[in-house]
Amino acid sequence: MSSLRPLRLLPLLALLTVAFAAEPAKPAALLCPVSDEPITDPINAPSFVSQKAGQPDRVVQFCCEGCIADFKAEPAKYLAKLDARASAVTAKNCGCACCKGKAVCCCAADDETPAVTAVAAQPAQPTKPAAPAAEKSPAAESHPLRGVIVAVDAEKSTMRVKHEKIPGYMGAMTMQFRVAPGTVPKFAVGQTISATLYRENKDFWLHDVAVQAVPAK
Repeated sequence: MSSLRPLRLLPLLALLTVAFAAEPAKPAALLCPVSDEPITDPINAPSFVSQKAGQPDRVVQFCCEGCIADFKAEPAKYLAKLDARASAVTAKNCGCACCKGKAVCCCAADDETPAVTAVAAQPAQPTKPAAPAAEKSPAAESHPLRGVIVAVDAEKSTMRVKHEKIPGYMGAMTMQFRVAPGTVPKFAVGQTISATLYRENKDFWLHDVAVQAVPAK
């Protein structure tokens, strides 16, 4: 009888081998619904609560503050985009042995992991403003910008600017930009400015801000 005991342990050893060999599926990347760029820090990412009568509130996250204004201008367009992404995730089935016949895939290969955007029916959490950068990063790509100041926030070192089209980079729009500490008090709403725009991680910054005498078109 004692010679049969090792044979009884074989099924248990096989199960343990499978358990340790299996790797958990990696979470899908988060994408901004406006720019389609990755949201690298979901905890501190800018967010907006979309409200519609008869439906639960939806907290939508973005890659930067500037995308929130675009979302507010066309909420139905971007909410439909979010729903389409969610449908693509739930409808996908990789066809492996364990997922065969199931409506939802239970595993995902690294090269097949779908990208989704964070959307939840819960209250928005306040985000901490990133520490302002005093100087432009030498590695950042820069573009000349011209526009009119529509709002300023000295506490957060930010200003919202309605800027003209930047050829080859972005269209004309109203965006929020970060500036070096102490810059905001030098300017006022309604002033036409010129500046150098550059991007640092997920934030847009203005450098060399100067008041222009001729109003922007």
